[in-house]
Amino acid sequence: MAHPFLVSIAAGFCALGLNYPLARVAAKITDVPSDWPPFTFVPQFAGCIGGSLLAGVVGTLIGKSTNSPRIIFMWIALVCLTLSFGLPLRLSFTQSSRFAGTTVFAQVFLAGLHSIVAITNCLFLFRFASPFRPTR
Repeated sequence: MAHPFLVSIAAGFCALGLNYPLARVAAKITDVPSDWPPFTFVPQFAGCIGGSLLAGVVGTLIGKSTNSPRIIFMWIALVCLTLSFGLPLRLSFTQSSRFAGTTVFAQVFLAGLHSIVAITNCLFLFRFASPFRPTR
């Protein structure tokens, strides 16, 4: 079985492979400018890989410190995902010209992209990481 940190890196690249094409499609269908920052490569890369690395660190710490890492990690992931929904919502209130043209549909799409990263990490960790494998 693999170390949670390595599994999370793989999950991050898998999530990036899903999210970036979806973000490019979203840039066309959500009525935002084509160069709207959240739908470009660098923020997608940073969100997918950074979120996955954070999940790997948390997964490693939980796996070493508790007897039921699956349940605890799932709750922490759920809380973090819920808090991350504040990032797309914040775009409605920013005064920055970089985010001019924000639409509600774009914000909902961003929340969906956050969900893809979180779900991919949970699936990868629960399937491939050694502390998260169920014992028989």
